[in-house]
Formats: sequence, structure tokens, C-alpha cells
Amino acid sequence: MEASTREQVLAIINKSASPNVIFTGGEPTLYPLDALVVEGKRFHVETNGTIIPTEPLNITLADGSRFQREAMNEAVIRQFNWVISPKMNNANQTLDEKVLHYWAEKDWCIFKFIIQNSNDLTEVDKLVNRFNLDKKRVYIGLEGCTLESQLKPDLVDELMERGYNYSPRLHVLLWGAKRKK
Repeated sequence: MEASTREQVLAIINKSASPNVIFTGGEPTLYPLDALVVEGKRFHVETNGTIIPTEPLNITLADGSRFQREAMNEAVIRQFNWVISPKMNNANQTLDEKVLHYWAEKDWCIFKFIIQNSNDLTEVDKLVNRFNLDKKRVYIGLEGCTLESQLKPDLVDELMERGYNYSPRLHVLLWGAKRKK
């Protein structure tokens, strides 16, 4: 992140009356989030968990976009509320074992998985066991952007019976697939 951009973002954070700052969309760990801390604000990060923030980054994406940043300061970023939402097999993506082990060892994050059915829930069980995740730190939401996709009481009962937290997608329940709500 260029210095001028960093200063612009810090100005926006400072100007905001909200005590909370949420970094989401795209992949926040591509940027030096530890350089955007403002005293008196609380920070929340939603990431797909594919990048280790405490390692330097020099990456070129498939579209040619290039990102470089120094390793983030763990003493700073551990104060953030981190939500790690790894993509599952239903998203046709492969999990990076090293990165997921990094996040699993951190007590300052929670995990959120999006499922479609009981098979996905079984995949969550396997990930929880493989990475020794505390189920109290695991939240599960249902995939979809229609009211019908969110109304699956049997699946919600099943995930709660397995000891997971249910995380309903309130915006979908209220507005379905409408954007800009």
C-alpha cells in the first residue's frame, strides 16, 4: 500500500464516528493492516485465511495484480477480531495446510464455514479434527442468496447437534439477493 493511500485510509478511519473498523471484501491480508491502527478504534477482519499475515508478502495474482507488504506485527494484529472463512470443496478450491495450521494455532480468531448440505458438514468435521479446532470457535452459515436457501431447519439442527455455532445470513433472510441494502 502506497504511503498516500495509507494516509487517505487513516484519515477516513480517524474521521469516522464509529468505534469499529471492519476490513473485508477482496482479501484484506494483502494489505498492511497493522499500519492502519487508530487509537480508540476496534478492528475486525474477515479473511478467507489463505495468507499468513505475519510473513512478508510478494504475490502476483492471476489477473496480473501485484501485492507487496512487510510482515504484519503480530502484537498489533492479535488485538483485532479475526474471522477466518476458508473455502470448502463446494467452492472448488484447495485448502493450504500450512496457512490453515497457522490460523488454527491462534486463539485470537474464529472460523466461519459456509455449507450447502450434510456432506459439507462432514467436511467441516474433518477440518475441525485435522486442525484441532475448538468447536466453540467454529461458526457455520448456509450458502445461498434466497430465503429458501436459509430455511433448512434440519441442517441447522444437525450442525448445532454436532456442537457448532449457527451463523444465519440475516441480510439474505431480510432481502434475499437484493444488492446495496
